[in-house]
Amino acid sequence: MALRAQSAPGRWLEVRQIARSVSIHAGGNRSARVGDRLHNSGHGVSTGRRASATLAVDLNIGTVSLAENTHITVQRLEVLSDGARVTLLQVHRGQARIQARPMNNPNSRFDLQIPNGIAAVRGTDFGVAVGEDQKTAVGTLDGHVELTAQGVTVPVVTGFASVLRPGQPPTQPLVLDRELDITWQSQSRQGNTIYLVGRIDVANTLWQEMEADSREIPINQGGVFEIRLPLEPRSRTLTFSVRNSLGESRTHPLTLDRIPIR
Repeated sequence: MALRAQSAPGRWLEVRQIARSVSIHAGGNRSARVGDRLHNSGHGVSTGRRASATLAVDLNIGTVSLAENTHITVQRLEVLSDGARVTLLQVHRGQARIQARPMNNPNSRFDLQIPNGIAAVRGTDFGVAVGEDQKTAVGTLDGHVELTAQGVTVPVVTGFASVLRPGQPPTQPLVLDRELDITWQSQSRQGNTIYLVGRIDVANTLWQEMEADSREIPINQGGVFEIRLPLEPRSRTLTFSVRNSLGESRTHPLTLDRIPIR
């Protein structure tokens, strides 16, 4: 017999911590405050540049930590007729770290909707990173996540990651990279232009860090990137960062004087 979803006024997603610019979207937009609660589908939270937030799901089901430039919304907060709790959140962009306890009721679910797929939580500590091109990486630090897209489900267990691209099924599990390294393949200067070619782990993202902003550098399906940048006056260093789906980041400064002229 199908279980019936019931209205659940006691269900919520609560803001527990905020840093810098964090906004609430619930029938309008305003600055978030600690203690704010989201109850309804479509209500959400977004973080700005260098901002972060921590959210809690009711009854200590789990916490969601949002990195900068991240947007998350509530899709479902329901209680089934047998008491099971169904939680569905959607990450539209950015990076989120989820720590969820095992469910007591076998019909309870805690799922994360991501572009082109679903990450089903099975009591775990994992992260999701959604890039500007909608490439999504899911990495598990502890526990078990099931990543589903295009009719294919891939288990992502402790120490592994999977990558999801638009219109494609999830990749088979990859070892979760926490070294966050860059392998430089080519560096050169020609006139006022800098040319860089390198590679990072395919489940990571690459960013150029600037004083007022940061921008994501596209990588191909092999993790290779090519960058062409104008040489800014008085600039001596370029700074890049590699980030993984857990929200871990490593900075890579590049001294321009050491780049060969061709």
